[in-house]
Amino acid sequence: MFSRLIAMTWVTALTISAFSFVSNANPLPAKAFASLPDITQVTLSPDGTKVASLQRYEHKGTAGVLLNVFNFKTRENKTLTSSDNSKFVIGWITWANNNEIFVSTHYPTNFSRTPTTQTNLLKFNISGGDPRHVIPPRVFEKNNYTPSRQDNIIDMMPEKPDEILISIRTGHYAIATNVMRVNLKRNSTKIIHKARSDTLDWITDRQNNVRIAYKLKDTKLRYEYLAAGSKGPWRSLFEFEAFSSQASNPLGFDVDPNILYFSAYHEGRKAVFKMDLSNDTSSKELVFSNKEYDINGSLVFSELANKVVGIRHNVGNSHYFWDSSFNNIANSIDSALPNTVNHIIDFSKDERRFLILATSDNDPGTYYVWDRDSRRMNAIALRYNKLTSELMAEKQPIEYHARDGLKIEGFLTRPNTKPNNSQDEPGPAIIFPHGGPISHDGNGFDYWTQFFANQGYTVLQMNFRGSSGYGHSFMASGLKDWGGKMQTDVEDGTRWLIDQGIADPNRVCIVGASYGGYAALMEAANNSDLYQCAVSFAGVTDLRKLIKNSRKYINHKIVKEQVGSNMGELKKRSPVVYSSEIDIPVMLAHGDKDTVVPVAHSHKMHKALKKHGKKVTYFEYENGTHYLSNEKHRISLFESMATFLATYLK
Repeated sequence: MFSRLIAMTWVTALTISAFSFVSNANPLPAKAFASLPDITQVTLSPDGTKVASLQRYEHKGTAGVLLNVFNFKTRENKTLTSSDNSKFVIGWITWANNNEIFVSTHYPTNFSRTPTTQTNLLKFNISGGDPRHVIPPRVFEKNNYTPSRQDNIIDMMPEKPDEILISIRTGHYAIATNVMRVNLKRNSTKIIHKARSDTLDWITDRQNNVRIAYKLKDTKLRYEYLAAGSKGPWRSLFEFEAFSSQASNPLGFDVDPNILYFSAYHEGRKAVFKMDLSNDTSSKELVFSNKEYDINGSLVFSELANKVVGIRHNVGNSHYFWDSSFNNIANSIDSALPNTVNHIIDFSKDERRFLILATSDNDPGTYYVWDRDSRRMNAIALRYNKLTSELMAEKQPIEYHARDGLKIEGFLTRPNTKPNNSQDEPGPAIIFPHGGPISHDGNGFDYWTQFFANQGYTVLQMNFRGSSGYGHSFMASGLKDWGGKMQTDVEDGTRWLIDQGIADPNRVCIVGASYGGYAALMEAANNSDLYQCAVSFAGVTDLRKLIKNSRKYINHKIVKEQVGSNMGELKKRSPVVYSSEIDIPVMLAHGDKDTVVPVAHSHKMHKALKKHGKKVTYFEYENGTHYLSNEKHRISLFESMATFLATYLK
């Protein structure tokens, strides 16, 4: 049954991509946006003859994902496994070789009575047979210890297809990790680098040698390296305090084992550099930068050219190639698909086939395979079959100034259809601050904002101070500032939207998740006269509880550097303390297995609001996570939000 369903998914996607759609004034059901993507995690086999992906299925009222492999030569589909995201979630997939696939799964659990996420690494053979644990269970039985993270592959060993290197803990009391070599064929393991003090992770060079150790002690981060061909001693590479402007992070090696690429600040913005480790490590060469925004991403390495050719990053077209041949390839793709941002997701080892995701602010995305030999680009699937660009709203970049003069950038998404077909009249609006808070809203498709816009609401997203992407000073200005200027930046955005005549001042609601949920509740407490309602999903409500809970984890002191440590000040900046001052309806929602923001935050807020006789609605999702992995939870949340917002905004 599942294989037939998957075959239909691909054919349907190809058929849909051949037609255009007429915009419908009636909003789509919440399920169209909240359902899991129809296809994601698409990846090419090394030889380019097959593509693996996670594809949504729905069977007898239950939805989940299937791991599917499609063979371009035989046109056959094969389903290897499935999950309804209740017992476990498939986190990522990658090809081990042309015939085997690694699958990382995860689920919430408790480790020494501390909430955490358990990951496992499985291997599937596309020819059939049962999946196998990459690390044999006997390894953990021998040590009487099962580490919570088992999927940290640090080297795929492409020249040794039967082996990989994994970073893993192997003892109860050791925070540091070992480097383990796993022989996939013999199902055997061997520790090749024992844990060093405070070492959490490792980096190898292109010759598969362990070269860099990443260490964390309190708030100090340190990278050490081995000289090429050396077994020691370890030498200092980078050392800096968390959130420092001196932060430097290795990205990886070129084919020359002495050439290291790394990220560091250049004129206040993160940029890509390289250095020669055989010479003075204080010297560095700027490779790529942007004057306005940080560059964060991963290196693109060409096995055919045997060198680093560029970087996948978060600005503009999502990649930059300093290699001319790859730059020509990217230009050719953009010429063929001129109306979308075209992400090069993957390519075959011989670089004759490329996998592309073409998307935009109002285009959910189409996957294409470009065959350079046949000079054909074929659409293979849509990410969301029911969401077409004609039905989606345009996202416009905007900027406004905070009360202290700081420029705040953001995005405005306005509904396609409004009463009287007028965009000029003020209408209902949603303020939608992002989570993190050290993250940012960028361009590109966002199913949350498109859902709100499709319901008829204008959506404002702002990158308040403390967001990432705008350089060190902008990010650092948000440290220990929860509830401070980061918060008034949100308020200033709301007032700007009203002053511009875009938002009806009597129909504004604020919605957020995680830190965004915190910001929504703080706005409800500080400015109940500015909003008609507030929604918080998995929101932080008590900063004291956040800090106390972080004591169970190794990054506790870093969390204190980010949020603060003065309990009196943290109390003053916690929305639960101001529950009596909230005079607008509040909707709370939370998953009971949230390992990022424990459900106790919403429990406490709900109890406080009820105590003071406030209008509050609370939804709790059994076995729900911070990331809404289960489709039933996502649909339930979106349907509940649709009802709640319609009640107070229309």
